[in-house]
Amino acid sequence: MIRKNIILTKKTWERYDIIEQIFRSHHPELDGIPLSKEKLTYEMQKYYIKTEPKFKHLIDGDEKR
Repeated sequence: MIRKNIILTKKTWERYDIIEQIFRSHHPELDGIPLSKEKLTYEMQKYYIKTEPKFKHLIDGDEKR
């Protein structure tokens, strides 16, 4: 695993609470399980890449992770 630091504005950091609420509304089976901001960021990236037809093929094999 590679860790890199990124700079986020306070507004962006606070939006993770909203992102987590949305993610949990779609995945109630994860209630009570802590989610890292790294996990939420990964899921957002995966969602947007998969919903774009021109890029979907780039992560087709990524589901095994």
